[in-house]
Amino acid sequence: MKLVLALLPRCQTSIYIQLRTGYTPLNRYLHRLGKTDSTRCPFCPEKNETTHHYLLDCPQYVHERHILI
Repeated sequence: MKLVLALLPRCQTSIYIQLRTGYTPLNRYLHRLGKTDSTRCPFCPEKNETTHHYLLDCPQYVHERHILI
């Protein structure tokens, strides 16, 4: 994995690390910092906006996920 990260541009490496650690600008993390009032997804009010939800579950991003896969 270190080799792959070494080959990525710095901005992509940063995004990868943020996604892996959970320190992303999503509501669950921003709420911990006091930057947002809620941990909830703006499109799915019953779900927390976590990295997993954002990347894999949120119906708002079905089209984008389809493009990536």
